[in-house]
Amino acid sequence: MCLMQTAPPGPVGDLTCDLLDEREFQTELRVLYSEVTIFATRFIQDSAVRLEYLTRARAFQQKLEAAVRNGEMTAKEAARRANRMRNALLEI
Repeated sequence: MCLMQTAPPGPVGDLTCDLLDEREFQTELRVLYSEVTIFATRFIQDSAVRLEYLTRARAFQQKLEAAVRNGEMTAKEAARRANRMRNALLEI
């Protein structure tokens, strides 16, 4: 539960936290795709393989966006998942 204070008359309930979570999620998606693109450009020489890698990364991003949109996970959960994927990529 978010206990962030808002000035009256401001958003009610968790609306402010939901907006912040959505921003965090969108930021994590941008960072993830940026890292994926950098990795693909630097380390995948074969253009067909690189394109497939980027296509799969975009599909992962769209899957997360759909899961949030359909209520299967929260924006915060999806942001964490995108962050874990990015961290795993950086460990390679």
